[in-house]
Parts: sequence; C-alpha cells; structure tokens
Amino acid sequence: MNNNYAIRRNYQMVRYDQLISPHENGNPGFNRGITGINRAKVNKIKREFDPNQVNPALVSFRDGKYYIIDGQHTALAIYELNGNDGGTLIYCDVREGLTYQQEAQLFYDYNTNKTQPTIADKIWSLVCAGNHDAIEFRDIIERSGYTFGRKTTNTINPIGTCWKIYNRPNGAVRLEEILTLIHDTWPANMAAASIDMLRGMEEFFKNHGSTFDRERFVRTFSIIDPKTIVVDARSLYKSMSDRAYTMPVCTYLMLGRKYNANLRTNRIQVVVPS
Repeated sequence: MNNNYAIRRNYQMVRYDQLISPHENGNPGFNRGITGINRAKVNKIKREFDPNQVNPALVSFRDGKYYIIDGQHTALAIYELNGNDGGTLIYCDVREGLTYQQEAQLFYDYNTNKTQPTIADKIWSLVCAGNHDAIEFRDIIERSGYTFGRKTTNTINPIGTCWKIYNRPNGAVRLEEILTLIHDTWPANMAAASIDMLRGMEEFFKNHGSTFDRERFVRTFSIIDPKTIVVDARSLYKSMSDRAYTMPVCTYLMLGRKYNANLRTNRIQVVVPS
C-alpha cells in the first residue's frame, strides 16, 4: 500500500467539538473503537500535563469533517482540563486526501512504528539539558570506570537499575561504591554489571557498608565468574517459598557465602531474612 498518507498536510488548531472518531458502515472506529477510552491514561495525562510536551493529535480532514486518528487521550485530557469546553483548541497534524481505509492503515503503522525512548535516552537528554542529578549520575558512572552516553566496550547497560539506586537515600555515594568495587574486581567483564549483580551488591553494601575487607573482596571474587554467582543465586531463589528471599537477597547471600569461604576470622555476619 502507498504509505504517502496525504495529498496535503498542515498543522492547525481544531476545536475539540469538531473532532470525531472515524467509522464506516456502522463498524466501531478503528482508533479505540474496540477497547474504548482508557480513563486511567487520561487521568495520568491530566496529572502530569505539561503544555510544552504535547504532541499534535493526528487528524484526517475528510468530507468536511475532522477525524481524529491518534491522540484521543491527550485531546480528551486537554478538553477536561479546560472545563469540558467544546471550544477548547487542540493542536493537530491534519492530513487531507485520505480514504477511511488509509486512515485505518495510518493508525496501525503509526502505533506499530512508534518507538519509546529508553531510560538511557531520557537520562542523557537530561544531561544535555544541564540537569544536576543527571550530570552527577553520568560522572559517577565514568569515575567508576564505565561509560554512559556513547557506545564502547565498557558502556554500562542496566542504566535503569543504576538510576534507581542513585535516587535512593544516599544513593549517589552508594552507587559509586557499588560500581567502583565491581569494576575493580571484574574490570573487563561487563557481566559483573548486570541487573542481578547490581541489586545483589546493593544488598551487600546495605548490610555491611564499609565493615568488610575490600581487598579481600577483590582478591576473592576476581577469580570467580560473576555469571556463576547469578546462576547460584537464581537456583536458591527458585528453591525458596519464602517471599523474603528475593533475587537481590539471594544474590547477596551468594556473595556473602563466597566471601566467608575458607575464612576462620574476620568473617562477615551474613544477614538471613527472618
């Protein structure tokens, strides 16, 4: 099918009460005609509404009418924020010259091809915007021996997990402790910076802080493949019916056991869920 979806295209303001859902021969409209409007989504848009971040509604002007193809939830949220005023103006990307079938194909292609930015993309945009937290977050990653914002062999992948750790109380300090220790122990092994290892290390630091022997940790674990720690932790996790034994806790327990192995003194007191 020809994907040149319009003879003419322009951006304009359209009254909310002029926007109607496409339908043909009594069939439900292809845009939410089956599932209907998601009220939770509309309410979320209203709570978080920022006029500077509104994308235009996708609209087809056909037979003298404005058919809304995509953007119903945002349009409805704006309408309700303006006191249910039918004259509320909605910013629209208006296509002219489409048939009903082309509108339906456009709805499908538009929603199929839409890609959401990753958490890494979002945080990097904050870095570019000069956001203090995002810049500090990037600097922590790079001081720890990893890269963020460019593809290298040392680019850290679970950015979302790192960002969550960073945003916890005292998270900046904790994240740098975790990443620096992981890098010093396994400098060339990116598997050590996996989600499971990061979360397990967070538990390790939460329970032991600076009371463990860092040099012993590096010496002990540098000869252990981090993947085996995760495999052992996952086996423990699957064997436990107690919900307190989460995957991060089980990873921490594996770290604690291996740290204490062959030690008669200066053992850490591994904290077992009660």
